[in-house]
Amino acid sequence: MPLPLRFDMTLPNGEPLRWDMGPEFTWDGDVPSHLQPNTTMQQNDVSIVIPAEAEADILATAELLRTKIAAFAKTLTDDERESYFKLGDKRTAFDQKCDNYMHQHPNTVPPTVNVAEYDKDGAARASFLRIRAKISEVNTPVDDTLIVIGADRMDANLAYYHYLPLAADAGISGAEGLHADLKETYPGGRRSRKSSPTPPAA
Repeated sequence: MPLPLRFDMTLPNGEPLRWDMGPEFTWDGDVPSHLQPNTTMQQNDVSIVIPAEAEADILATAELLRTKIAAFAKTLTDDERESYFKLGDKRTAFDQKCDNYMHQHPNTVPPTVNVAEYDKDGAARASFLRIRAKISEVNTPVDDTLIVIGADRMDANLAYYHYLPLAADAGISGAEGLHADLKETYPGGRRSRKSSPTPPAA
């Protein structure tokens, strides 16, 4: 929004306002556009409206999927999750070799290992890996879209935050207090823009 001129203000370019600065500076006027803060246009990398019916349909489908998975899945507490010895990618080769050797050399299998249960676990793990891979095809675009939407909002948030001191300097009521309040939760700088616009001619 335009900055109104104020008698004793300092212009956004750091120059104090003087009475003889030219015809573009008028009583009850605004700071000329070429002296407005040199900021880029608001980031708008995504512009999405999800109809309520579409969201409801997606959520219902997700709930159906959750219910189907829950019929076979376990849910762990944080402590339980930490306590299990995990079979991750780095241990897959060891797991595969043990699987092969137990079936190729059954006389080496200890009596404490139930190979039938071991095989059942292997088949269930393969199924859940396939399920997880398919679910990730849904999760990834959801997460990526949230990143872009959040970045659009933060770009506008930071533009607003950095504008408030100029608004306060121009005498806009409440701007200084709003900036002080936002400063308590200020998250840091914005990311680099893809390109910088050419500054308007003076």
